[in-house]
Amino acid sequence: MPNGDVQFDTDKYRMPRYKAEPPKVVQWVMKYSGGLVKDARQASYVLLGLAAVAIIISLLLMFGLPGSSAPTKPLLREAHPGIRIQ
Repeated sequence: MPNGDVQFDTDKYRMPRYKAEPPKVVQWVMKYSGGLVKDARQASYVLLGLAAVAIIISLLLMFGLPGSSAPTKPLLREAHPGIRIQ
């Protein structure tokens, strides 16, 4: 046994490079954008923007537009006269 010097022959072995594919929804955005979205990063930004718009629209539908009177309570009373709304 040598005097404690350990040597490894690492020049022959190289780790294979793995390139991960983008998620399917990102591929779908790139495919159906008509050439506007060119890479996965742009597709991710488009999806993030769509999610933000969907959240804003749902909040506006839930709470009503600012400055307008939301007629949800009177409509609910007409549809269900036995319901008490405070």
